[in-house]
Amino acid sequence: RQVQAVPQCHVCSPQKERFNYKLSLIKHWNKLNGLKSIQEITKRKLQKWNKCES
Repeated sequence: RQVQAVPQCHVCSPQKERFNYKLSLIKHWNKLNGLKSIQEITKRKLQKWNKCES
């Protein structure tokens, strides 16, 4: 008979935990997407410059 290991905080307030988890995920994604968009912009700028040069 297996007992599922559930952290105490989840037992206390699952909604709050889930909300905090989602928030941190969103923050993490925003950081990642921000980095990606910056990379894309710099790539495009470089491509434009290269086109101008050639």
